[in-house]
Amino acid sequence: MMPGAVFSYNGIVGDRTVAAGYKNAAVYTSNGVEDGIGGGICQVSSTLYNAVLYANLEIVSRTNHSYPVSYAPKGQDATVSMGSIDFKFKNNAENPIMLKTSVGGGKCTVSVYGKKTKNFSVSVESTILSTNPYTTEYIDDPTMPEGEEKVVREGITGYSVRTVRHVTIDGKTTTQTMPKSNYVTLSKKVKRGTKPKTEEETTPPENSGAAGGSDTPSGAVDTPQQPSDSGQGSDLSGWAE
Repeated sequence: MMPGAVFSYNGIVGDRTVAAGYKNAAVYTSNGVEDGIGGGICQVSSTLYNAVLYANLEIVSRTNHSYPVSYAPKGQDATVSMGSIDFKFKNNAENPIMLKTSVGGGKCTVSVYGKKTKNFSVSVESTILSTNPYTTEYIDDPTMPEGEEKVVREGITGYSVRTVRHVTIDGKTTTQTMPKSNYVTLSKKVKRGTKPKTEEETTPPENSGAAGGSDTPSGAVDTPQQPSDSGQGSDLSGWAE
């Protein structure tokens, strides 16, 4: 990339289609997580975004996901959608730069190379400004017995996050505030049985244990767990040599 050139992620990657070799994978939608062509492509754009941040290049256009992602810190992801959302940055350095990307071992790596004419260092800091817990939405299901519940969609907590980039050049530090990241809240959906139980189901069985003993039913109770926010991390590299 020559000095002054603007990089467009969608312009370089192109349409995400089956003909282009893309496959189904998880994507974010208004209903949570679903499969879609080209799912996972935002891990590449997010890793590129972080490399660009640390290389002290100018961010032209960046948008966070609807919900937080597992492979990047909150406030440091960059979503893309062909025809509507693009990630763009500008080579504001004095010399050409080169991007090198690789994927392997479950990791995506992006490196930025160029001639370093100034002695600079970069640090990126994200702060959660507010947290919006999700609520639980119950759906009555007449086909399920009373007392039974089934989670059909896990909830997602929303956040408002501020990210800043601290750039130190020759001992002098300046702070650049990135666009705020707002992640929406997604309610948890639970089906709840409303079908009345039959007399047979509600009548306890007769005690058939030996004299002096007792029949004590045993069993495990499955407790729904909040999905973890862990995931495969990304190697984030952004430097000039």
